[in-house]
Amino acid sequence: MPDPPGQPVSFEDYPLTRIEYITAMVHFYRGELARADAWRARLDPTTNWAVVTTGGMLSFAF
Repeated sequence: MPDPPGQPVSFEDYPLTRIEYITAMVHFYRGELARADAWRARLDPTTNWAVVTTGGMLSFAF
């Protein structure tokens, strides 16, 4: 049943139980870990490439 106009939209009419809340937080945490891991995986090769290139340039320059 749609909410009447002018009323805030209600997504849930009942509060989460303790176990539902914990489950949701665990999923959010795992999602953040996966996001951070993907960011690190993207950053590591770039950093490696930059360090190797800089080291090579310095070794040839001096």
